Amino acid sequence: MLFWLFDARSVIRDATLMLQWEVAKRLIAPPKNKEYGILSVFTQFYTECEMLFKVSRNCFYPKPEVDSAVVRFRFREQLPEYDELLFRSVVRSTFGQRRKTLRNGLKSMGVDDALLQTLQFDLTRRPEELGVDEFLFLTQSLKVKQLRPRIETKPHEKRSMTE
Repeated sequence: MLFWLFDARSVIRDATLMLQWEVAKRLIAPPKNKEYGILSVFTQFYTECEMLFKVSRNCFYPKPEVDSAVVRFRFREQLPEYDELLFRSVVRSTFGQRRKTLRNGLKSMGVDDALLQTLQFDLTRRPEELGVDEFLFLTQSLKVKQLRPRIETKPHEKRSMTE
């Protein structure tokens, strides 16, 4: 559902949702945190996300197993100029190889070693160490080198961001 909201950002200014507590923590997690991942990067890139308050599981009947949180998303009106397909591919590919280095994650996208060696970026780092701005910089660096994602998908097509 969240990825659908990101795809519909041109027609949505803000959204307030109740989500599981663990999911809400992942949305706002900073880099170098075990909860930081694909969802964190996309949420923080496309929105200003704010956890408004926690809702105890005791507020519901029947009582669920987990607590919830109410989260507000304010979609950014202006995004930096970027290649959306490549950005999504870079984030997905590198986190798909989460315990491996960026170099190995990018290789899974079909990027060859010769191209990787030309990048002005420390590819020995792991994806959970990079902030949103660094993912954007890495994407821009790859775009300058004329890299295209292996799977071409238009933002308006029905493929979700999780595929």
